[in-house]
Amino acid sequence: MRKILRAAIYQYRCRHESPAARIARLDHVLGSHVGKLDLVICPELYLSGYNVGEDFQRLAEAQTGTFSNAMSALARKWEIALIYGYPEQGR
Repeated sequence: MRKILRAAIYQYRCRHESPAARIARLDHVLGSHVGKLDLVICPELYLSGYNVGEDFQRLAEAQTGTFSNAMSALARKWEIALIYGYPEQGR
């Protein structure tokens, strides 16, 4: 049996928003594609954004951080796989 992978790239116009606002925006977009996608690929450093200067360290998280957990919950909610980037805290 052959299964087709339905993948999409999430095009996101950079804004100065918190990770929580970015997750809420993605949640809204995914809600309009229920059952149509298996995999969504977000931009690199999606949760923090680029050019955030001194905020980069503040936005860094562990692999099991608040926003990583929120993205996992989103993937479960919409039954899809998500690929996204974020700055990871050093050990």
